[in-house]
Amino acid sequence: MNDKNAMTITPQELAKLIETILQNLSKLNRFDELPNVRYDSPEAREAYQNAVNGIFEGAVSVSTEDSLDCSKIKRLFEEARSDIAKAAALNVYKKARAMVHDTRLDSAVRESLYTALEEIKREYRNYGAHHDVVGNSENPNWWIYSYENGPMVREVAIKSKKMGMKPLEIVQFTDPHFNYCNEKDFAEANLALMSTHQHRWWLANGASVDVTRRSFDYAAMSDQTIVTGDILDYLSYGAQELTQKHLFWRDSSLLAAIGGHEVTRVMQGVVSDTTSKESRLEILKSFWCNDIFYESKILGDRVIVVVMDNGASGTYSEDQFNRLKADLEYARQNDLIVLIFQHEPLCTANPAETDVPFLRPNDPHCSRNFFKDYVGGVWVRERLKHEWSMRTHDMIRQSADVIKGVFCGHQHSDFYTEILGMDQNGEPNQMVIPQYILTATVYDDCGHMMKITID
Repeated sequence: MNDKNAMTITPQELAKLIETILQNLSKLNRFDELPNVRYDSPEAREAYQNAVNGIFEGAVSVSTEDSLDCSKIKRLFEEARSDIAKAAALNVYKKARAMVHDTRLDSAVRESLYTALEEIKREYRNYGAHHDVVGNSENPNWWIYSYENGPMVREVAIKSKKMGMKPLEIVQFTDPHFNYCNEKDFAEANLALMSTHQHRWWLANGASVDVTRRSFDYAAMSDQTIVTGDILDYLSYGAQELTQKHLFWRDSSLLAAIGGHEVTRVMQGVVSDTTSKESRLEILKSFWCNDIFYESKILGDRVIVVVMDNGASGTYSEDQFNRLKADLEYARQNDLIVLIFQHEPLCTANPAETDVPFLRPNDPHCSRNFFKDYVGGVWVRERLKHEWSMRTHDMIRQSADVIKGVFCGHQHSDFYTEILGMDQNGEPNQMVIPQYILTATVYDDCGHMMKITID
């Protein structure tokens, strides 16, 4: 878990960073991609960093006043033209948002930053009016609205245990399904992958890039962006390239879970893959933006966001159990709440949920049985008898005092469910953990978001 006590960037450091980027915008605006950097290479991250350092070379001695001019953050956004320049501006914006929630910094500075950042957010989310698609704001758990020129959005408001602070916003989107093979794939000519390329037509040739970029643009204005798996439609250098280029390097603070699609090369192909699952996981580890199995981070001294894998196998490991247990104990000791982000939904063990209807379908299948199915359900307990999955699922149900939401993808339709809490003896109690299943962002050519506001 990220160190809660680590100081955010200081106003002076932020001012210097802004000046450095402004002085180098003419260089940054010359290209949308960094020269001589392959986005599909395991060594790409180092090459990327070396290229960035080269752009900023000679600017480290830039002088600036001690006071932070918040208007210059907006200027960065206005003058950034290329993807690289926009990424630099966005990462300044994200650092500034983290400063807003750091109570160790001067309150006047934080208030000024908040005002400036909210103005930027309003400008970049100016999609026009929105209208209700499903339900209305009186029942937000069953509500979806759509902007005239933007995404469909679901909202949830969550109370933290610490009052009197600025709202904290997390935006989730899910299932971009990058389906793409590049020159490196064709040169390597893996037989399983070439068969998939031949037969997998859904979103072929990177067709989901544009809608994913629109999804990213909305989410990027939040305090934290989280993508819950199936970013790759199948494991290829091309899908890796698109993931790096359009997500991971645009926002260095982004968190992402893996799903089931990331660990396969066979997607409607007719040739089996002779490589091991372990070798494919190693490839994911080499370029993923966080630990692929478990990552947690404290936001605004109020919430621990946990991003964990349950999509690669539909199970949890002993290591995941132990890391989640430690985070839950830390949350209780420090008056924090916990939000879990993963690819596949959890079995709710809720007898009222044998036939849960969707809010809005994209997958044509109808209602779902969340009482018995999904991770931690009958398949895990009676067929697999998987100890660490059962123990992790039980621990989550026993932690409704601190876990205030589970956020997933996978289903390609929108659902709302409630995981039934239980006591240490395994008996159901009166508490529930809301679970939000979000549809794939690739549908409807608009993007689909879950906006989570923490007060």
